[in-house]
Amino acid sequence: PILCDHSDDAQVSRAFQEIGERSGGKLDVLVNNAFKDPTTTSPEVDRLLSSGAKFYELPLSVWDDVHRVGLRSHYVSSYYAAPLLLAAAKAEPARRPLLCATSSFGAVSYLFAAAYGVGKAGSDRLIRDLQVELGPQGIDCVSVWPGLVLTEKVQELIKRDPSRIDRVTGGQDPARVGETPVLTGRVIAKLAAEAQFRKPPFVTGPGLTSQVCIVAEAARGIGLRDGGQPQSVAWELYGKDRPPAPSIRSLGFLGPGPLRSALPEALKGLADPGGPLANYDLRLPLEFMAQGPPPPPNT
Repeated sequence: PILCDHSDDAQVSRAFQEIGERSGGKLDVLVNNAFKDPTTTSPEVDRLLSSGAKFYELPLSVWDDVHRVGLRSHYVSSYYAAPLLLAAAKAEPARRPLLCATSSFGAVSYLFAAAYGVGKAGSDRLIRDLQVELGPQGIDCVSVWPGLVLTEKVQELIKRDPSRIDRVTGGQDPARVGETPVLTGRVIAKLAAEAQFRKPPFVTGPGLTSQVCIVAEAARGIGLRDGGQPQSVAWELYGKDRPPAPSIRSLGFLGPGPLRSALPEALKGLADPGGPLANYDLRLPLEFMAQGPPPPPNT
């Protein structure tokens, strides 16, 4: 590991210089994942977001926080990594290097705050444009969309501020609809190792939402699982081996959540987990997700 503050371009430059020295000037995989959560340094922003504050009620620093270490840092890291990725592509043309950025459904549907969504949409556009420039030179670029990831921060919010998580899950149990960080890692590792998984149906085809890999869907399609086997590190950190959680755009997620709350009492059972209106494999088009977030529970 190399210690690097992604808000400091000079540190990023030095980090990639050291990577190049260690790797003989080549890089096979870049995953842009750095992100600054503005609530970690400002209890007031944390309080405001918890109360559902609108963009004009938040300090302007929120915009700078989530874009400087997030969208901008993805661009900067890709900039410094490009010569190393190109060298790897030239050395082994049959094995195309992979450049990723972690994004989310917030790129097409409102999530958390306006600044967050703009950053994710920008990250997706960055990946599409990098694919235009780098694809012909032997490098594949993919935007990776995890679902509700049970990070340390999210697990803290589940205990301390469950209403904020309920706005994402529609009041569902996070243990059922959440996924662990290890699942995203397993999907990216598979994309990196086997270029055949960098195309439909594992990665979206041409269009305004192209070059997107939805972690839950790709994991199900490839046959990857979450958690770990007993006594493994993954098991200790992330729980037992289990199938991936439902994709946020699937009826497996939407059925037991917002759809169930809108159904008459006599029909609610159809949307319970395992019911016909909770099918993991029935998914809404991403364009439909752009119509906005689902209504809160019981409305």
